[in-house]
Amino acid sequence: MNTSIRVDILNPKATNLLKDLADLNLISIREVPNKGFESTLKKLRSKLKLFLI
Repeated sequence: MNTSIRVDILNPKATNLLKDLADLNLISIREVPNKGFESTLKKLRSKLKLFLI
């Protein structure tokens, strides 16, 4: 069974618990990059290029 969920960590102690579970190979942790800011920045830069030409 391979299920993905998103977890919002409310208590910093939970981070240690998750890391312990990952060390036991019970879960896999990967960080999801924040694409929203990056895509917005690219859009602004492309619009700026139009004004500079």
